[in-house]
Amino acid sequence: MAIILIADDDRVSRAILSGILGDMGHKVEEVSDGVQALERCLKETFDLVFMDIFMPEKDGLQTIKSLAEKKPELRVVPMSGGSTFTSTEPLKWSKRYGTTHIVAKPFDENAVKTVVKELLG
Repeated sequence: MAIILIADDDRVSRAILSGILGDMGHKVEEVSDGVQALERCLKETFDLVFMDIFMPEKDGLQTIKSLAEKKPELRVVPMSGGSTFTSTEPLKWSKRYGTTHIVAKPFDENAVKTVVKELLG
């Protein structure tokens, strides 16, 4: 069982992803913005973080950059519904900070499970 943090300003997205991860047997915690995500990650230990790219306060890319500087060993998976960009565009940006996978919204349960298995073994 892994401890996974979900950072997403959308309550429904958090609930869906939390359900998928919980069904896999993982402990899931949730926050609604990048400021909260950064604070929690610096104080607590998480095996994996799912980070929405477009959030208020501190967006996902800023948060991923901060985490890469302060906790480079932490595995972070950016999530994006695309907004005005394609769903793969944020991955290109976040790769600069060490991310290797992305999860598009709306969530595909099999894609989420594959990413988790690849990153956590």
